[in-house]
Amino acid sequence: RPLSVAQIRDQLVTFIVAGHETVASALGWAWGLLAQHPQAADRIAAEAESVAPDRPISFGDYSELPFTRAVVEETLRLYPPAWLVTRRALDDDLIDGTQVPAGSLIIMSPWLLHRHPDLWPDPQAFQPERFLQAIPRFAHIPFGAGPRLCIGRDFSYVEAVMVLAQLVRQFTVALPSGHGLPVGEPLVTIRPRGGMPLLVAAR
Repeated sequence: RPLSVAQIRDQLVTFIVAGHETVASALGWAWGLLAQHPQAADRIAAEAESVAPDRPISFGDYSELPFTRAVVEETLRLYPPAWLVTRRALDDDLIDGTQVPAGSLIIMSPWLLHRHPDLWPDPQAFQPERFLQAIPRFAHIPFGAGPRLCIGRDFSYVEAVMVLAQLVRQFTVALPSGHGLPVGEPLVTIRPRGGMPLLVAAR
């Protein structure tokens, strides 16, 4: 059935509002990870310069930034803003031998899935290169999966990749002396406890 005008409006509001904090959260974690891994930041900067040496990054450059996209993907693997995904069972069901009564609340955790050692070699390590090749389907679900996949997924990827490529080519980041990456605090989204203090300098 086609969507009503009210449903289209609701989807657009979700698209804009829900995609605002989640992308900001992912970019904050990306900066912290790049501060720990400056060689990855250098590679992003080189990629951005090769694509657009004399102008800002634009939408048309998105497909030419595979390593930057891989950094965003690996950030979303380690720190998925939506660390829990919930669904309500409308009818009785059977999932892998487990009875699920109608009305049950089903809770899935991308955070746990993305760090499962059966799916990800060295799961705690920041390795963007893993996303330069095919990965198992449903092993990486920062935006959910299936028919209820987040409507803002593609917008979020484009936004995060373009922002990261443009800023990393202009600035370097480092963690202050004595600071490591903050602990993730599971609120509505995964946020860095105490913020993300960084030393920023022109590249």
